[in-house]
Amino acid sequence: MPRAGRSLELLVKALEQLLAGAPVEIRSPDYIKGRHSGTAREVDVSLRSRVGSISVLVIIECRDRTKPQDVTWIEQLASKREDVGADKAVAVSASGFSASARNLAKSKQIDLRSLEELEPHVVFDWLTDQTIDHRTRYINAVRISVHLGEPTTKIDPTTLTSILEKISALRISDEGINQDSKIFAHKTSFTLVSVDDILDLMPHFGARFDTMLSDVPPGEEKRILLTIDFEGDARFALPVDTGLVDVDSIQLDALFSYDENQVPIRRYLYQADSGTMMENAEATITSNECRVTVGFHMTPDGSTLGVTVDSAGKTLPRGMDLTFDLPSPS
Repeated sequence: MPRAGRSLELLVKALEQLLAGAPVEIRSPDYIKGRHSGTAREVDVSLRSRVGSISVLVIIECRDRTKPQDVTWIEQLASKREDVGADKAVAVSASGFSASARNLAKSKQIDLRSLEELEPHVVFDWLTDQTIDHRTRYINAVRISVHLGEPTTKIDPTTLTSILEKISALRISDEGINQDSKIFAHKTSFTLVSVDDILDLMPHFGARFDTMLSDVPPGEEKRILLTIDFEGDARFALPVDTGLVDVDSIQLDALFSYDENQVPIRRYLYQADSGTMMENAEATITSNECRVTVGFHMTPDGSTLGVTVDSAGKTLPRGMDLTFDLPSPS
């Protein structure tokens, strides 16, 4: 199970990676043996680099609390820095610091970072959208027809036996395969995939899907007969007792539909006492028992743009697309 505040640690790791002006090794978490304690000290984020022939270690501790952090945490961080022999220590608080904590951090030469939440109406020059549009596509198969090529391709007998045993364990009924039945083998990796997996792996399928439903409103189903033709370049095969038989095409008789939603974008600043280090925009999408947060991060001078994805729970629905606009370079 993730620790409380783990999302903040991963975010800080990503932001520091984007801000790094030189090659740097970043770990989160890290475990460093204390010089005085003799025990492994856990560090939320560590950065290791070299300046000439000198190795440099920076440790970062993160707190995702509702109240500003006080002197106790700063004292603990100063002690940890001394024990692990770090050249620099940084404290990151999602809720800021008390005045006494700031004074102590300055005397202990500990750098402070904070996240400043911005009002919903505030936008950045590089991202003026207030929302992110996301579309989730659904395909409910009525009938699936698979057209096979010839001849059979022989593969390593041990690999083939393993594949056939996995398929046999699925206990497919006489009525035929389902769209999520993993009965096809990827010809490169020999991993088993389903029709759903194949659709996910098809380049530009999302655009093709949207074209077919251009006249259909969200939430309404349309029955379509779709043929997936690999045009002589079969990437998937059906395992049989003698080897692999290429899948030339798949015909899918299915009900197609989609949902569209707008998700608000929250904005915040990653700040040091010297000023803003990174402008950040995030949108969190939830569906059933899953959640994904997509973040966009830009340095104030516009020189660096990064994207982060933080997910939790079950896998998101297949066929999810996100749409947002960034300005064209001047």
